[in-house]
Amino acid sequence: MKKFNLTWTFILLFSLGLTAYFSYFSFPKIYQYYTCSHTQDAQILQWGIAKVKNKYKVFSKFSFNTDGQTILSENSFDTEYLSQAAAHQALKNLSQKKWKSHYNPKKPQQAYLQKKFPYNECFRTILPFIILIYFLFIKSNYKLENN
Repeated sequence: MKKFNLTWTFILLFSLGLTAYFSYFSFPKIYQYYTCSHTQDAQILQWGIAKVKNKYKVFSKFSFNTDGQTILSENSFDTEYLSQAAAHQALKNLSQKKWKSHYNPKKPQQAYLQKKFPYNECFRTILPFIILIYFLFIKSNYKLENN
């Protein structure tokens, strides 16, 4: 019985830890997704490529107008490229598009060019929580059978 309690406690703590860890990263992205609810046409001022941990990312500096005020902001695109040539090709493709800035009306400095729901982060948060619920269900059934 003690071995079962020790194992169950480890699974409980591990699942709670994973849920908390992934929640730390997913909740700010979900918050950003829902608070950046307004859009305006963006004027791209500069395109660039930055090297981050042996990979390359495309970034842009842009401006947009809201409430008679011009807001300047930067955007780093999510995709990472293994070579500088691939990043240049992506930059060329991205620069040909028309962009809209998605911004928070209360804090217009929080603006982004891409608005994508963080499915991956949400999945990583929900999965350990489901595992936790599953093991709680197993433990409650185990107690009922042993009583």
